[in-house]
Amino acid sequence: MMTDDSVLPSAPSLLQGRHGVFGPIRHDDRVSRCLRQYGEWAEEELDLLGRLLSPGDTVLELGANYGAQTVRLSQLVGEQGWVLLIEPDRLALQQASANLGINAVTNVYTEQMQLSHVSGAVEQLAPGMKSIAPARLRVSTLDELGLDSVTLIKINTPGMVRSVLAGAAALLDAARVQRPCVYFQLGDEDAAMADVEAMKAHGYRCWSHVTYLYNPDNYLHNRVNAYPGRVLQNVLALPADTQAKVEHLVEL
Repeated sequence: MMTDDSVLPSAPSLLQGRHGVFGPIRHDDRVSRCLRQYGEWAEEELDLLGRLLSPGDTVLELGANYGAQTVRLSQLVGEQGWVLLIEPDRLALQQASANLGINAVTNVYTEQMQLSHVSGAVEQLAPGMKSIAPARLRVSTLDELGLDSVTLIKINTPGMVRSVLAGAAALLDAARVQRPCVYFQLGDEDAAMADVEAMKAHGYRCWSHVTYLYNPDNYLHNRVNAYPGRVLQNVLALPADTQAKVEHLVEL
């Protein structure tokens, strides 16, 4: 029984964003701050990808980012399509899964694993769990997932693209009728050049896509730009024979 002086902690409130509802995020990083301040994250990315996706398509998203964009991707492909969300970090995937559940998303599948050029397992020990045996995190190649077709591969973590490509020879084979579009975030200058060259070696053309952290037309109508000049440098890679219209982008 509760006593008169019992105090119940107040439940953190949910956040209504542009594409859905998001649960409380206790971490303080640029994705969580943008969700709190603007009700969205990197909306220009979704605007571009929305032109490439249709109902019934399939999306592979690497890096959860709290499901900030996953909810919208699931809407773009519709109930006839599906999204596979892969994230190695347990807590990040739990947060994303919670947000997918809040929004009653049924066409997204989640996996805690890491994609690389080889398969295997690595030890993963959560903070504060030093007395517990580390969990074994599955490491797989993209080809080993056995996906018949993928419309879009979205890589949210800089520096991952070459490792993922090295394990995806079958999926990216130029002889395939439909090869996936690839959208990825660049790292530092040297790595960026190597990433672009790797995509070209697989028979892709690459275009630069710069997205600003602040969107003047943000969902919460917040007129304060907390990130002046801050951008994400991304690349849209399309099969060389693409018919997609990307004249507004600069080819690399």
